[in-house]
Amino acid sequence: MSGDLSGIVFAPVGSTLAAGEAVSASLTQKPGSIPMVQLSIDADIAASKSLQIWGAVLGVQIQVPADIDFGNVPVGVSSPTVFIPVPPYVNNWSGAGLQFYGGDTSSFQKSGVAPNLQTGGMGWTLYARGWAPGPVQTTLMFISMSGSTVCAPNTFTARATIVAQ
Repeated sequence: MSGDLSGIVFAPVGSTLAAGEAVSASLTQKPGSIPMVQLSIDADIAASKSLQIWGAVLGVQIQVPADIDFGNVPVGVSSPTVFIPVPPYVNNWSGAGLQFYGGDTSSFQKSGVAPNLQTGGMGWTLYARGWAPGPVQTTLMFISMSGSTVCAPNTFTARATIVAQ
């Protein structure tokens, strides 16, 4: 295999096959790249075969924040607000989103799915407020509203313990 491999991972790059043998190959896009290349599959005893690769953004990898623990929060009282910035890798990614993915979503409030301008920059605010004593937890997931895939890991957990006043 020869050509510009900077935007893709092609495996195996080379193989030696006996007559009549075959090999399976995989081609995956490197995160954040948009490959538009022409690759050539070369053979010692046969003509080379050209392969066009026209890439599309298949996925975005991000660094998720650490889990958030709001600690003890009195019943019916909002916890201090936590700022969640748009992950650094996607600062120019206008299609960034953050949604609840499961758990007790009624005990947490965030500033929307799309990021917006906060005191700390572009991102979201999140706080906990529960109405019954006990532990509460939810999972949040970064999503793409522009159609590309946000590669795992893309989730983190928020938790609190709601305590009687």
